[in-house]
Amino acid sequence: MRKLFSLMLVVLGAAALVSCSKDDDVLREGEGVITFVTKAKSIESNDDSYLYLETFNAGDRITIDWGDGSKEVYVSVREVEDDEVWYEIEPEYTYAGNSSHTVTIKGKIKGFEIGNCKVTSIDVTKCPALEFFGCSDNQLTSLDVSKNTALRRLSCSNNQLTSLDVSGCTALEGLGCSNQLTSLDVSKNTALEWLWCGDNQFSASALNQIFNDLPQGKSWIDEDGYKEQSTISMLPNPGSQTCNRSIAENKGWWFYHN
Repeated sequence: MRKLFSLMLVVLGAAALVSCSKDDDVLREGEGVITFVTKAKSIESNDDSYLYLETFNAGDRITIDWGDGSKEVYVSVREVEDDEVWYEIEPEYTYAGNSSHTVTIKGKIKGFEIGNCKVTSIDVTKCPALEFFGCSDNQLTSLDVSKNTALRRLSCSNNQLTSLDVSGCTALEGLGCSNQLTSLDVSKNTALEWLWCGDNQFSASALNQIFNDLPQGKSWIDEDGYKEQSTISMLPNPGSQTCNRSIAENKGWWFYHN
């Protein structure tokens, strides 16, 4: 089960390395580029830190320039769990020094998640096909997802964000954004099914505005036969106790642990 991409956040998988060619710097049709700056000594695939990539097909090649003169090409592998199929890469890398490094990832990237890797900045604007994006537990002070119109799930909690614009993410189904936000506009996110917005600085009026902007809630039966419902979590926030939860409840939203 994938990390961000399954909401309950666990990753398993493997990746294959192949040698680089002279054409690795050429951007082909359907490819995108993601760049981030990290202060981490090492990037691993474990419970503490992780870098995870998902592609559209098995055998898709992803090039990673680690920012220290080393460049590697990875090939995605097919994974199956409970009849769900996806194609993933879990690269790991250790740096010789302790300085910051700018990492550049290129390829047909469907999903990207990096967590607890001391990332100070990240650019996903040149990866318009990105559907799943996670960057929680880092050191980001800003995040631009204005070009990511295909984005379906975004998890950016536990950074230092004071603002977040998701108005261009019209396909967004899930959002986790616990930071230092005082307002959040979800009026354009008509596909939204779950929202984790606790641990921010929302007043009661700001929360009420979020509730008003939520789309009509949905209910469905999942693949295991359980009933699911549009879900929101908003604790804690300064206005959590005095906001009008009935605004969201009357639209078919269920409050998780509130």
